[in-house]
Amino acid sequence: MSIKQKKRGLGIEMRTLAGRDGRAYLVFRTAKGTYHVFAEVEAKQAARECGASREGTTHQMWNEIWPGVYDILGAQNAVRAFRSAGSTAPAEVAKTLGQWHERLKKSGGV
Repeated sequence: MSIKQKKRGLGIEMRTLAGRDGRAYLVFRTAKGTYHVFAEVEAKQAARECGASREGTTHQMWNEIWPGVYDILGAQNAVRAFRSAGSTAPAEVAKTLGQWHERLKKSGGV
């Protein structure tokens, strides 16, 4: 009987940390040691910032914008955002996103 080796990932580690400001931070570290951080925000405020046109429950507000959410949050827009003034390591972000895109393509996820 032969043993098949498992696929190896790209080495992305993830941790959730509590900041002194009371917010939660989701931190990713790549195999090359670059860091990418997502900060927790109040869900209704995020919905307002992402284009909800009217107030309602959190569920109602997100349902309004969800069909078009990838127009705002898609990978290409993330890369574009990291190319703005003051961004850090735009080449690394583009490279990491490209690697994940290829990996997802090979697995049938894209």
